[in-house]
Amino acid sequence: MAAMTCLLLLLWAGVTVSTVVDLQKRIIGGHDCSRGYHVKLHRADPDSICGGSLINNQWILTAKHCWTGGTWKAYLGGNEVQISTSKKYTEDEKDHDIILLKLSATTTTPHVNLPGPDNCKKTPEKVEVAGYGAKDTATGNERLLGPEHRSTTLQCGEMKTLVDCETYQGRLSQNKPGAVEHMKHEHLLCAESKPVDISKGDSGGGAVHDGIIYGVIVNSSDDEYALKGPAAFMDVCNKKYRDWIQETINGP
Repeated sequence: MAAMTCLLLLLWAGVTVSTVVDLQKRIIGGHDCSRGYHVKLHRADPDSICGGSLINNQWILTAKHCWTGGTWKAYLGGNEVQISTSKKYTEDEKDHDIILLKLSATTTTPHVNLPGPDNCKKTPEKVEVAGYGAKDTATGNERLLGPEHRSTTLQCGEMKTLVDCETYQGRLSQNKPGAVEHMKHEHLLCAESKPVDISKGDSGGGAVHDGIIYGVIVNSSDDEYALKGPAAFMDVCNKKYRDWIQETINGP
């Protein structure tokens, strides 16, 4: 009887450990954080949520697809802020997935810095990403994307940057064949790290290193599964993008 009791206890312990491991697999590598420059963009549609980055006292940098279709609201530091103007980037009559939003009034909220030419001579080895997007996965890293799987607190995580985006483009050709044609004219930065990945709802947020924004989150490698390949960002160090940003925010 004692032997049987001992065996049952061991089996119970084994099930408990297994359950804990399974739960840990559901986290897409983030941790609670606080980033004053991070902007939360939200629409009445419960499935529509994005991020953005305050880059000076009146301008927000985000993904263009986060500011189309319906009425969006912007929240900075938990408070709703009014947007007066939006400026998209177009090259060779093609829109790129990057946009600037101007606040109707200046703010004293701390902002993230834009990179200068010296910062862009070498891409940092790692960038931090942040967002309120869905953070849960099922067994096998299948994404759970409903609003109930989003984080109620800002999540941050580090990703390792890649020299180029060839791996990303390869993943897209397998999993999102239409996206390759759509994005091939854009200037991208890619990053990948396990167990960290971006998710639906994180788009528009910044890829930041040492207080400087190097990218804007625009796409994952796979809509159905996390951690299957690198994530894509609009490359803020691209000279055309940098010049356009500076001219827009410093213009008349």
